[in-house]
Amino acid sequence: MKKIFGGYWVIAIAAVVGALVFAQPARAEYTVKQFRELKENPAFQFYILGVGTGFKWANAHLKNEKRPQLFCEPDKLALNGENFMDLLTGYIEHYKPVIKDDWTVELMLLRALEEAFPCKGETPDGKEKR
Repeated sequence: MKKIFGGYWVIAIAAVVGALVFAQPARAEYTVKQFRELKENPAFQFYILGVGTGFKWANAHLKNEKRPQLFCEPDKLALNGENFMDLLTGYIEHYKPVIKDDWTVELMLLRALEEAFPCKGETPDGKEKR
């Protein structure tokens, strides 16, 4: 058998197969309808993890700037991909009568986080937080 990629042919084949299995068209955002179709797809779940992590980084920046946060994650909970998917699924199911299929899941995840982890107290300017 001929060596491929310096003898790493198994890795090369696995990479190609993995790319084909998990390939999804690049998108800027996904709809609720697409969420229902893709929620079991590991690549889509990884995407939701990225969106949720982005919201956490935005929160860290807001906190550092002494500005109101988007949501207030409990100290004893480390949000992860599974948490984000559960929150998003629950939110979409809870509001199923009013949520439209063409709404974006990114906004739905933010709303789910705001609802699940509201901030209490006052903002730096003295106004009451949600």
